Amino acid sequence: MCPIKRDSHAWLTPQRIILLSFVGLIALGSLLLRLPLATSDHLGLTPIDSLFISTSSVCVTGLSMIDLKNDLTLFGQLVVLVLIQLGGLGLMTVSTVIMVLLGWKVNFRSRLMMQEALNQNDTGGIVRVVLRVAKFTFAIEAIGAVLLSFRFCAQFGFWRGIYLSIFHSISAFNNAGFDLMGNFSSMTTYATDPLVNVTIIVLIVFGGIGIAVLTDFWDWHGKKPYAAHTKIVIVTTIGLIVFGTLAILMFEWNNPLTLGPLNFFEKFVAALFQSISPRTAGFNTLDTVGMHAATILLLIIFMFIGASPMSTAGGVKTTTFAIMLAVLRASLKNEEDIVLFGRLIPRNIVQRAMSIVFLSMLWIMSAFVFLSMTENMSFIELLFETVSAFGTVGLSIGATMKLTFLGKVIIILTMLFGRVGPLTFAVAFMVNKGIRRSKINYPEEKILVG
Repeated sequence: MCPIKRDSHAWLTPQRIILLSFVGLIALGSLLLRLPLATSDHLGLTPIDSLFISTSSVCVTGLSMIDLKNDLTLFGQLVVLVLIQLGGLGLMTVSTVIMVLLGWKVNFRSRLMMQEALNQNDTGGIVRVVLRVAKFTFAIEAIGAVLLSFRFCAQFGFWRGIYLSIFHSISAFNNAGFDLMGNFSSMTTYATDPLVNVTIIVLIVFGGIGIAVLTDFWDWHGKKPYAAHTKIVIVTTIGLIVFGTLAILMFEWNNPLTLGPLNFFEKFVAALFQSISPRTAGFNTLDTVGMHAATILLLIIFMFIGASPMSTAGGVKTTTFAIMLAVLRASLKNEEDIVLFGRLIPRNIVQRAMSIVFLSMLWIMSAFVFLSMTENMSFIELLFETVSAFGTVGLSIGATMKLTFLGKVIIILTMLFGRVGPLTFAVAFMVNKGIRRSKINYPEEKILVG
């Protein structure tokens, strides 16, 4: 009898490969940031700080305890920029694009990995989707850089302006939130600048709605309706932006540390920017430390929701949030089916959405509890920092600078968890036995809930 030959690489499931690709890129970035030529003092970053900044860059988060402008050299800044771009696109996307450019065949295993990385339902046309991701990314980043150059070139000179335009365009589209303005000021200097605000806003939104929506818009010629996914993403995104803008205007209207000193138009632009940015971008034109508690709570909720699937964003995603609202509506109306825009949402998708929310809340609560034991900070500081890391946002109300070694480790793991995705992260550590269907029909039993 011939022994059964086992695949020696069977343990390398798509989920594990995706997780390992992020871990490998983070490790490489950390080593580069340890080099003396990466920092202004020529000493290199400490091991934990280099790991933190590398993770924040690859996971397109933006949390940082160093000033990128003053603490890093041009080499160090370029390392961060490349990590942001690779982390935003994903190594699976980059490797597939390279394979196509070299004329190599993309095998079925690679297609499975791309399916998982891009959260697709099947592998059909996956290479075409990947190429579109790359094309849209580079095209939008180039347009954003050109628009920003009109302001930055006039302010900083041609070459410095071009560099800043490219850096901030890539950072904004990938929802990273890293900036080179110095002194941890982010974009507060441009709180009243329409060109910079509108350009950054558009880049954040385009990066956050996802390639599926951009593709649907690009391919639409009036012959068929938009996909339900596109409708859900657009309506939910617009709803969150409008609600957030109005809420921030109401909460911060007379706050002398935020909107108070601005005129009506400037208040509206600043509130609009701050409504969009917390859902994973991390830029801020208002001082988050000076915001009222109600605004901070709103930002935490927005960071938890995040942007949309197939984007560079984190959070539980807008579609998951919309499905949870649909589940609530169906429950209140005593309806069995979950329906959105005239389309029945399959049971497995609803279960997936509920699993994402549960796993996300479980991780956030666990990370928060551990941080409360290792850090000497207030409840709101730790909660804000934890959700910001999970949502790969990068906003902070001062906690990042005060994190201990263990605190940084917890935030590093939280950023990785948020970027890879709750389900992908969880499945990567589970034994893959495929779909299991019970051979037993169990009797039904009604359980009291609520």
